[in-house]
Amino acid sequence: EVIFFNDVSSQVATPQPDCYFAAMNYDLGSNVVVLEDLNAYRAGDQVKGATVDEVKMVIDSIVPLHAKFWNKAADQFPNMMRIDTSYIVPFAPSVQGTWGASTGQLWLLLC
Repeated sequence: EVIFFNDVSSQVATPQPDCYFAAMNYDLGSNVVVLEDLNAYRAGDQVKGATVDEVKMVIDSIVPLHAKFWNKAADQFPNMMRIDTSYIVPFAPSVQGTWGASTGQLWLLLC
């Protein structure tokens, strides 16, 4: 998030909140990100899931980001947290637990 708001966000036409401050202590693995108040928006619900229209909206929103940095992010953002770092490892089980179900739904949506 810190790298996104400090280095990436201005380079893509992706909907995003205003960021007032973003910093990271790489030695400690701690960070602070201060965003605009998004309380007026509806938050996603991991249990309820998303509608097909909501998923299409998300895909359309992230395409510019992925198109611009596909196979380039590691070179352009060497401090980006990676999935194989100790910072990310505790989150892996929850990602793996939801990935199988979501890929099946995404495949149906794309077909």
